[in-house]
Amino acid sequence: MTEIKKKKPSVISDVRYACAVGATNTVVAIKGAVPIANCSPGCQLKTTAMLTFENGFQGSVAAGGGNMPSANATENDVVFGGIKTLDLLLKSSLKIYDGDLFVVLTGCTGELIGDNVPDLVSKYQQAGYPVVYASTAVSRATIFTVTRWWLMPLSINLLAITTAKNKKVW
Repeated sequence: MTEIKKKKPSVISDVRYACAVGATNTVVAIKGAVPIANCSPGCQLKTTAMLTFENGFQGSVAAGGGNMPSANATENDVVFGGIKTLDLLLKSSLKIYDGDLFVVLTGCTGELIGDNVPDLVSKYQQAGYPVVYASTAVSRATIFTVTRWWLMPLSINLLAITTAKNKKVW
């Protein structure tokens, strides 16, 4: 009889990753930044639970975790468009949260139905609000690949906002 050799596993633990909406945790890491999720309630809840609770309970601060503003897109938003819901959420978030930067992160629902988030965010920027957005639908990337194309445009937007306001964001 031949001896069966056991192979050592090549990984320490399961890989923990989520869709790119998980960039909300990156936004929370920026002092004074408020993530705004434009997705369905299930997407945000599952992503937050996985990235905080199931990943060593990294917890949440200020506008992170369960305190995060979310559009919670419903069937009504899918049929009639969710841009009005997002607009109302942005207005409310700007009143409630004392943030230096507001980052709208789009999920699959808004992108699939064609919500024009860049146009909406542009209106807030022209009015002088520190609002930027990132396209973070799962069709675009995971949190492993999001940094390549997400952090650079965000950095450029941050530079423009801080230069315009002459205020340090972080």
